[in-house]
Amino acid sequence: MAEPRCDTLLTNLRLADGGPEGRRIALRDGRIAAILAPDTPDPPAAEVIDLGGDLLLPGLVDGHM
Repeated sequence: MAEPRCDTLLTNLRLADGGPEGRRIALRDGRIAAILAPDTPDPPAAEVIDLGGDLLLPGLVDGHM
């Protein structure tokens, strides 16, 4: 699989699935381009954001409103 290029790389985060630590998320054009495994190298990114171990969740939307 080719290494994705991205606009933003989110690092040092936790996902709600309880998976392994060290995963990163690559964003391209405002969308998730890849969820990277801990053992994969970082893709080139215009911006790298360290989330400080915070839990990353999707936007919480009340579909009944």
